[in-house]
Amino acid sequence: MVLFFGSVSNLALAQSAYEQKYSQWKAEQAQQDQRLKNRADTNSNHYLSRPSTSTASSSISSGANSSSKVRLNSANIEQLMQLNGVGKKKAEAIIEYRNKNGKFNSVDDFMKIKGIGPALFNKNKAKLAL
Repeated sequence: MVLFFGSVSNLALAQSAYEQKYSQWKAEQAQQDQRLKNRADTNSNHYLSRPSTSTASSSISSGANSSSKVRLNSANIEQLMQLNGVGKKKAEAIIEYRNKNGKFNSVDDFMKIKGIGPALFNKNKAKLAL
């Protein structure tokens, strides 16, 4: 019987220690969240549950800016990876296609690359240039 009560008291101590550590962790997380929120309020965009909607970022993301266009005939891998749905492998495939077949004659030739179909083309059409 004494052994049972000893185990129960050890369990209660372990539970208490766990709750104390959890409370400490939760307080540290709340402080970190507050620091990040304050930093985000100063327009640094490090942390927010919802992305900010500033006019500068919306014009760039919509592709309305001519400087944000990706030139298929001269873009490097990093520039090609800025397109929606284009990672390193597809960017390499675009450059390989360009090296093998020469310059693109039209933006529509983008769909001739393996792995790029009409859906991906339509997502990026406004961002593409020769």
